[in-house]
Amino acid sequence: MKHDYNHIDLNSNPVKAPEGFFRNLEIPFTKTREEVWAELEEKLSEKPAPKILVFKSHKLVLGIAAAILVLAGVFSLLRFHTTTVYCPSGQHLSYTLPDESKVEMNAESKMSFKPLWWQFARKINFEGEGYFNVEKGKEFEVVSDIGRTIVLGTSFNIYSRDREYKVTCITGKVRVISYSSAATVLNPGYEASINSEGYLIVRSETNASATLSWTKSMFNFTARPLIQVLNEIGRQYDVTVNLKAGLDFSYTGYFSKDRPVEEVLTLVCKPFGLTFVRISEKVYEISQI
Repeated sequence: MKHDYNHIDLNSNPVKAPEGFFRNLEIPFTKTREEVWAELEEKLSEKPAPKILVFKSHKLVLGIAAAILVLAGVFSLLRFHTTTVYCPSGQHLSYTLPDESKVEMNAESKMSFKPLWWQFARKINFEGEGYFNVEKGKEFEVVSDIGRTIVLGTSFNIYSRDREYKVTCITGKVRVISYSSAATVLNPGYEASINSEGYLIVRSETNASATLSWTKSMFNFTARPLIQVLNEIGRQYDVTVNLKAGLDFSYTGYFSKDRPVEEVLTLVCKPFGLTFVRISEKVYEISQI
């Protein structure tokens, strides 16, 4: 049985494409080579436009604002929160500050400070009379109406009442500055006072124990106006002592708070030929006999 196979000649030439085929594939160019290169260089030299991020949600903005408000609130609390301590008439008060410095406050004395800001600035506003025993550390400043006292670590007594300012250095060194910017540095045993014109007067205080006698409920006066002595009696006993006009005397002496107020008034009035009358439970009037 014979089979009829198609004969394929592998050595024969491949089939040729029609002549017009590749001619039809030609891509027409509308620009010259120079124009193409010019456009390419222009595109390469162009800078990319900056990207603008647009937040579609207000949550992030609100979160940032809330954080700022919280930080501002914390700072305000630290910077402006104030503690005020007042020692009323008839009492003495011992107070310990945040750095363990101690203040003994006499009757009718007041101080204020910022406890949360204390580690950044040890500063006290003070009026009245107080004995300060300061721990060593950063600058410690006591500010009163007409003077400032600055120390690092020392002990001193401040008297600041009725436009009278007096500082006595007990230990260490104390820098005293008046409201007129006059300044001095005190060593132990020295005292500085500020007069009405803002000048500093420095003197040696040979009896510092007399200055601190009030901390032991003893009161020493040397050539003090009688009105100031009576005012001090009023502070210590929580009473009012009125002195009639024209009775200008100076008193030198001392008394203990352990005595009754009327006994103390008798002790003070007798050398001047004065007497006192009790007007009400807490009011006395001094007059001449």
